[in-house]
Amino acid sequence: MKGRIPTPQDIVVAIRFGTLWSKAQDFAAHHNYREASNALRKAAAVMKCELPSTKLSIETNILEAVVDAGLGNLETALHSTRVALSQLHDARFMYNTDSIKYLKYYCRWMIEYCGSALDLDLHGEAEAVRINFGDIEFSKVRADLKRNFPISSPLPSDSHVG
Repeated sequence: MKGRIPTPQDIVVAIRFGTLWSKAQDFAAHHNYREASNALRKAAAVMKCELPSTKLSIETNILEAVVDAGLGNLETALHSTRVALSQLHDARFMYNTDSIKYLKYYCRWMIEYCGSALDLDLHGEAEAVRINFGDIEFSKVRADLKRNFPISSPLPSDSHVG
């Protein structure tokens, strides 16, 4: 419901979720993917859903993809990436244009990474994202997105680099 005043329970859920999300980020940043996965699963349970889920934020689903890839669960990582990518199509109210491009490019990177590691030809799916490295104005991307989901160089499959 839009405009609904949060209840005390809503606030407790938000705090619990935020705490677990922060722990998952920290664990993932230190490549402790097992603990990151545990924290993400607990966060999803707080929200009464499973991972990945459209009930969760785009960033949560992308972090789940990163964690799953780190654990070698590449098919699950690919599924989480696809959920996040589908959420990005309606994300204009949450992110500026360059942040959306950045996250889409990150999803494209995950698709190519998982496809390569699984020996699947997912280049068509990755290319369908239609964002290249040179399309992103990095100075306009939210700093937390760049910190949490770093992109250091263009994908070899980019049709152009700008």
